[in-house]
Amino acid sequence: MRHKSNKHIQQSYAPVQPFTDEYQSSLKAILSAAALITITGGMQVAWITGFSSVNAGVYNTDVCIAWCLTAIGGTWLSAMISKRVPFPIILQVSAVLVLLSGTVATLCRFNMMALLATRCLNGLANGLVFGPMLGVVGESQTVGHKRDFLACIVEQGAWILGISLQFICGASWRGNNTLSADQLQSVLSAICGGVALILASSKDMKNQPRPANPGKLVYNEQHDLLEALPALLRICLLRILCALSYCSVLALRITSDGDFGLSTMPYVLCGLARLIGNCSAGSVLDSTGRKFPLLLGLVMSGCLAFGVASVSKIHIAQCLLLTYQFFAGMSFAPTSAYLSEVFLQSVKQFCIALIHIAELTVQVLFIWLVQANDIEKSSVFNSFYILGGLTIVVIVMSISFMPETKGTAQPETKGSSEHS
Repeated sequence: MRHKSNKHIQQSYAPVQPFTDEYQSSLKAILSAAALITITGGMQVAWITGFSSVNAGVYNTDVCIAWCLTAIGGTWLSAMISKRVPFPIILQVSAVLVLLSGTVATLCRFNMMALLATRCLNGLANGLVFGPMLGVVGESQTVGHKRDFLACIVEQGAWILGISLQFICGASWRGNNTLSADQLQSVLSAICGGVALILASSKDMKNQPRPANPGKLVYNEQHDLLEALPALLRICLLRILCALSYCSVLALRITSDGDFGLSTMPYVLCGLARLIGNCSAGSVLDSTGRKFPLLLGLVMSGCLAFGVASVSKIHIAQCLLLTYQFFAGMSFAPTSAYLSEVFLQSVKQFCIALIHIAELTVQVLFIWLVQANDIEKSSVFNSFYILGGLTIVVIVMSISFMPETKGTAQPETKGSSEHS
């Protein structure tokens, strides 16, 4: 049975393309465009969790969850069409949507319907890009060319950078009669969308990575899905915990009221700590492997979560929260690599979509709870007991079941995931 399974894996795998100069140029253009779109998604998520301009007022729940709901729809649509529509075309459509949403939001100041429409457009664009972006990295890169580092940077790194930019825009920009803080965010989104459209339409796209047609390589797609199910559940649990860790940023905002005033430094440090943790872990994924930064980050973030829940002094809790963000960024960096490489090509987009939808659903539920209820500081602290408990569960699962795929080619990576 083992020999038969390995044979099946090799038949299901599309060979990577040669790493030529033309290929490098194409890969840089396509991933840069995707990263720019992902940056705007990070900005939107930070906005809907409360980091909008100081004087923007309170937006209703529909506006706040619209981005996540349309991102869920875009993710599922992308999984359905990615085998038939080339990624550059998906990328161009998404860039146009981001450009349009940023432009409309800039021109229509404090118009609730326009605001809702622009959040929907940006969410749809990010959902369309997410799966194919990771698929391009996983299927097109060889082991020796920083495949996992690229996956980490274009997904988690770009996302965190967008969140950090919104922290700065929402907390520090005072604005004037011409440009509000939310309009500044929209201008940045429009710029990212415009540059992404230029990159996605460049001549380098003619050399874009094209994995072989999965339909010509796979003889049993249902069998592939059953084999992918264990890895799907493990990574899904990791990504749900990752979504909850992003929601912990709201705790910093709630506990900062009355202590930091309008100071932007805690929020800037929060985004910077998460970004440094993510990049530091991503830079060693191809050399030290996935499991070491994953376990180190999980153990430290779990301890810090219990620390935040148990301390009584606000300033100590805030320091622990900032440290927590660093180790959270470290622990979830390997999830981008796992997403890009552990699934067979025939079901990769479907599995990535399911995981991302689960992650977004957690964010929708969290935002709904925040908007529907007045959150007290004691409730925020107590929620970290739950976060710490979930982290312990994930640590046990990671030690027992998550494979170490360092230095393995794509077929071997999938095999180790399925039989771990």
